[in-house]
Amino acid sequence: MSAGESGVPRVFRGEADRGAQSPRYSPRLDAALSRLEALVDWERRARVAGAQRAMRVDCAPCSALLDVLGQPQRRFRAIHVTGSKGKGSVSAMVTYALSTKAALKTGWYRSPHVERVTERVGIGQVPIEDDVLAASLECALDAKERAISQDSASAAHHATWFDVLCAAGMHALAAAEVDWAVVEVGMGGRRDSTNILHAPYAVLTNVFLEHAEIIGPTRTDIAYEKVGIVHRGTFLVTGVQQDDAEPEVFNTIKNYCAEIGAAGMCVVSEKEQRDAQQARDVDGTPTKAHRSEPRANSMLERNRCMANAVLERMHADGILAERIVVDAQDAHAAMRALPARMESFFLPGSQVRVVIDGAHVPESVDHVISELMEQSIDPRHLVVLLAVGQEKNAKGIVHAATRHGCAALVCTQVGPEATYLPSHALYAQVKSTHDERGAVAEFQVADISNPLQALETALAMATALQSQTPEQMASACVLVVGSLHLAGKVRPMVRAAAGA
Repeated sequence: MSAGESGVPRVFRGEADRGAQSPRYSPRLDAALSRLEALVDWERRARVAGAQRAMRVDCAPCSALLDVLGQPQRRFRAIHVTGSKGKGSVSAMVTYALSTKAALKTGWYRSPHVERVTERVGIGQVPIEDDVLAASLECALDAKERAISQDSASAAHHATWFDVLCAAGMHALAAAEVDWAVVEVGMGGRRDSTNILHAPYAVLTNVFLEHAEIIGPTRTDIAYEKVGIVHRGTFLVTGVQQDDAEPEVFNTIKNYCAEIGAAGMCVVSEKEQRDAQQARDVDGTPTKAHRSEPRANSMLERNRCMANAVLERMHADGILAERIVVDAQDAHAAMRALPARMESFFLPGSQVRVVIDGAHVPESVDHVISELMEQSIDPRHLVVLLAVGQEKNAKGIVHAATRHGCAALVCTQVGPEATYLPSHALYAQVKSTHDERGAVAEFQVADISNPLQALETALAMATALQSQTPEQMASACVLVVGSLHLAGKVRPMVRAAAGA
């Protein structure tokens, strides 16, 4: 079936040949980004060469930039958040609570962005303005040049795209005179550029086998890297359980906190998460969410529990005069400021639902599909649009994406860069996984390297499924998953089609 015959909205037709629309920035930010783009960007470059790690992992260059800038990160207090999945949600909820309920001027630094670089820095629920970010980027870029001119051996010589952007983010937050900043780790923690904060509060959401070639190779190694954001006097909130399948993961976190002199450690138990899940419709959450809003789900509840544990500790420490709780409605409001996290769209003239999520490890992909099934999406009416990074666990992600019995999977790739797995390699992995399980006649798989053409194909498949679905049944669904970079490619077109 061609896209034109399928009922796919016209906004998609022809866009695949032109590519995704580039963000429009102010002239000043465009100029600053042009200078920034000259630096090494490990988010868009292969971080592993053969069996060797190519990526430098070290917070010294960012620290050197901040020295030149006058240590702006010392002018506010911070909550530092790491983890394999959920750090964006926890960060958004804590930010929302502090800024709207406690009336504290609260900023944030996040990564990566989905569509615009200004998504990385903001205050309250509002991203930074183009020219404000440009001014801080100019300062950080100038600091790099000044540091090198003063000392040719300065660590600033090795500052990357992310190092400079991180320093600019800290500069912008200090210039805005925020009281608190909620800062997400880029990768790992111990040697991440953001580990210049020595924050009084830290969150470690979970530990999956991710970036193993860089901060692994084992989950225990990864846990050690992530808990490295804890410093003497830091209070840690974690969702990693004592009865983890690999006990050394939890023990590594606990022992490190004891050795470093942490202020304490709170483990958000599975029981607390289940209780929050059971109570979600009692605390004021509508049982039927607006189509463009995320519904309450177990992932959201886990993250909400961790956000509330941070707020409870801040109250116990006397920072918050009154006890503040993020309820389910607050969680939904916070998530509206966070693109591509179980973000749902319905397209005009179509009953097909499009869900965009940046899940990029097997566990989180499995969680996303499980949540859709809880929301009455029948896997037989689900089309998965998938792209993954070269260093990701493609086999595990494919297994997670297909094990529930989805109707079809469309393989694509974000771009031609070496950091992305080619769509044909992903297609081969899907076929291999499918063959290992035994043939299922109804399962369809396609290899389309252009992500917008792949989106058209996925929508055509879902539209065909919808035409075969009784009216009383839930709508067919396209799930875009595997990479926030993929989300950034397709989300502008989906938003335009949905009128969002």
